[in-house]
Amino acid sequence: NGRQHRVTFVRVDWDPLRDDLPGTDFQASGQRARIATMGDSIGQGCCGYVNFWNYLKGNDDIENSWPYQLQHRIPEFFVINKGEGGNLSAEMMARLPGIIEKIQPEYVYFGGSMNDIYRTNLTPEQMVSNYRTMWLELKKAGIVPIQLAITPQNSRPLEEDRIKKTNAALKDACKQEDVRFEDVYSVLTGPSGRGLDRAYDPGDGIHPNKKGYVRIAQSLFVPARDSAAHGPNP
Repeated sequence: NGRQHRVTFVRVDWDPLRDDLPGTDFQASGQRARIATMGDSIGQGCCGYVNFWNYLKGNDDIENSWPYQLQHRIPEFFVINKGEGGNLSAEMMARLPGIIEKIQPEYVYFGGSMNDIYRTNLTPEQMVSNYRTMWLELKKAGIVPIQLAITPQNSRPLEEDRIKKTNAALKDACKQEDVRFEDVYSVLTGPSGRGLDRAYDPGDGIHPNKKGYVRIAQSLFVPARDSAAHGPNP
């Protein structure tokens, strides 16, 4: 009826980018430092992941995402999953300013570019350039970027060389820009060193299963409780 409403969450953290109901002011008492994760459907969560904002019957297992599994490792931080299925790295770039402004995270973990591989003709250098732009934008805001490798896949075996070349370029760029690089490709690949290990493949050849998401989260750097202002360890 045109009135302003206030919704207060007690002992709960809240994603500021969800303040999207007209006429409603959301507040939360949670005071944990925030970590944002960005990426495509592999980051958002797949193959059973619960998206409470767009619930689909059958998606009833919230544990099917690496950001959720990462949250278990660092309960002193609030991990906000900002992966969006289908995103290209350019679309992540477009979303980043809003995440910086509203979420104000201490760290941002980047995982993505499978859609760049599948849907564009971007070269490894062009993909790296997009991430480099995002790293520098975060650093200007005093936020620590952490870059994940593109994960292995079995759906299009001929794209594995392109993925490996892009990961090598990402690793080199991270070294140049003093950004931590997480080689989750090697974590999930099979014995041959190419493609997604069958133990982590839910059947589509692209997205990890829950076991794979757990494996990713276990392999990632996690900041110490008092290290948010100092950045990751070398």
